[in-house]
Amino acid sequence: MRLDAHSILPPELRACATELQLSKGALLFAQGSKPKAMYCVRSGEDRLIRTAVNGAEIVLQRATSGFVAEASLDHAAYHCDAVVVKTATILSVPRSRFQRALSDAAFREAWIGYVNAQLRHSRLQCERLLLRTARERVLHFMETEARGRVLKLGMTKKAWAAELGLTHEALYRTLRSMLEAGELAERPSGCFRMKSV
Repeated sequence: MRLDAHSILPPELRACATELQLSKGALLFAQGSKPKAMYCVRSGEDRLIRTAVNGAEIVLQRATSGFVAEASLDHAAYHCDAVVVKTATILSVPRSRFQRALSDAAFREAWIGYVNAQLRHSRLQCERLLLRTARERVLHFMETEARGRVLKLGMTKKAWAAELGLTHEALYRTLRSMLEAGELAERPSGCFRMKSV
């Protein structure tokens, strides 16, 4: 279960936060600009993007909830662009206030726990994307994210496909094959249960 990022903010940071409503295509911040706020995605989607020498876009982070660009807390400039790819509600907390609030032991501990959870999630994601087949990626996701062999998806299948680095068609074919083989059972509540593998 992933930690609700907004819930770790102490009342004084929630009170000074500004809620931003940003449309698809909006630039939250640009590479090279000085960080002035910490951003927490409440809904929608924001991506951290860097452009390679050949002009290709490299997605460094895809955020549908939680903080983006956590490393900007102590950097002089952003190393990428933050682009809204799905209309988003984003909480903006002044960076200087956020930094001062970390002097509180309870908030500091909660922040470290949150960042550690994000790091573990990123490592699992990297590990999963190195797997060659769609079936292996689905199984890895089930093994790492399911509780008691039951996965409550919490996102659309299309979003799940993106998380797995697959097209949604490839995910649908793989799920159908795994359901027919008895490896998975799908429940009407949007849950999947791992059976024999």
